[in-house]
This record gives sequence, C-alpha cells and structure tokens, in this order.
Amino acid sequence: LIPAKRNDDIFWENRIKDILKESGFTEVYNYSFLSERDAKTFKYKGADLIELQNPLSLEQKYLRPSLVPGVLGNVKRNIKYFPRMKIFEIGNTFEKARASKEKKQLTCLAVGDDFYQLKGTVDLLLHGLGISNVWYDDFQQVPEESQIEMWNKNRSAEIKINGRKIGFLGEISPVILEKLKIKGADVAVFDINFEKLRKLASEEREYQPVSQYPAAVRDIAVL
Repeated sequence: LIPAKRNDDIFWENRIKDILKESGFTEVYNYSFLSERDAKTFKYKGADLIELQNPLSLEQKYLRPSLVPGVLGNVKRNIKYFPRMKIFEIGNTFEKARASKEKKQLTCLAVGDDFYQLKGTVDLLLHGLGISNVWYDDFQQVPEESQIEMWNKNRSAEIKINGRKIGFLGEISPVILEKLKIKGADVAVFDINFEKLRKLASEEREYQPVSQYPAAVRDIAVL
C-alpha cells in the first residue's frame, strides 16, 4: 500500500492540541456565527461583517470575524460553575475586507490567570513547535484580527517572530467583561494566526548532551 501523503495542517493542529492539553487546557467547539447582540457588544460594524442571506436565527446572523467572542461566550455560560478555566479553539474566521475572506485562527483563554501567566503558555507552545526569536512588542493599535477595542491596553502585546506579527496577547477590557456579566475574574486571551504559525513550526531538534556535573542549587532570601 502506498502511504498517504501527510497533511501538514492536520499534523501541526494535532501537535498544538497536544501541547495545550498537556498544559491543562480543554478544547471547545463553537458555531461559526456571530449574533447581532454580540456584534453590538464588541462594536463590530455591520458593513464589515459577512451577513448570511438566510440565517436560522438572530443568534446566527453573521459569520464570525474572530474566535474571541465565542470563547468569551463559553466563559459567560460556565463561570458560575467553574471560577477557573482554561480553554482553546482552532477554527476559521471570516472577514469581508480580506481577499480570501477566510483564515484559520488559534485562540486560547484563561480565567484566573493574568497576562504574564498566559505569556508563559505562549512561550511553552512556541518552544514545543520549534519556534525561536519570539518578541513581545508594546501595544501600538487595536489588533487587525478584531478591529475593536476589547483589550486592556495596559496589559496587551503583539506576538512577533523574527520581527513579523503572528498574533496578539492581552487581558480583556473590564468594560467588555461587565457587558458580558463576567464579574470578579481576570480573563486573558491570546489570538494567533494558525497559517503563520504552521509555516514557522519546525520538527528539527538540537541535541544537547547531559551535563557531566551535578546541578548546584542555591536558595537566597533578600531582606
């Protein structure tokens, strides 16, 4: 039998899922739609959204331009049962302004973890994919993936590899959390372009021999 040709999209998607699941995250699946109510909450303009000609309901009026509203909806419905949660989703988003109109995104959300804790998850993920030269740039403008000000500008950063932006990391604005009735919890999210991530990922590993000398550990307390 001739072995099937490897599908790189599926291979790297499974690798990403394994890394995140081992880090305590749970995968979620949401519908690829955005309601009219959520469009107003997140301040999306109707002219920038792709509207369905025959939506099944008002909850499915537009194609989603981002995965963030969906995972925040998961938090809104489950926060009273799970005060801490770590979830992620990999799925397609749709933008009228783009020529292709469709792209695949990876969105990860943590309730109870702050900006710096989720930054550690990004580092772990990129390291597991064999990606180096990671740089977190200061917040300059609203991220192109959402075109809305739903981020806390004091705790947000662009994720860059070799100087090129691949995603965005930040805490959700308290204004948005209040509108969604998510109270008493910090919500941090990172949103990464899956296509860019897949092209940068590498299976190469550099061999490093085990040290010939025992580790020396020092515990220092400074008063």
